[in-house]
Amino acid sequence: MLVQRERIANSIQIDLLKQIFEEALSEWGDKANFGYNPQLKFKQYFLDFRIKYMTEVLRQLASIS
Repeated sequence: MLVQRERIANSIQIDLLKQIFEEALSEWGDKANFGYNPQLKFKQYFLDFRIKYMTEVLRQLASIS
């Protein structure tokens, strides 16, 4: 998770982070949409790197056995 957070901090512009934050506040607060998940909407920043990392770890574990 720390590597993922560092990558997010280095790859996303501050303006985009502000936009994501304000959108999340609006969805959670004003609209009471607690099912809203900014990580799913902006998955190219939040999830793709993590998925690739986990896939590679599993691939390497499978090749060892």
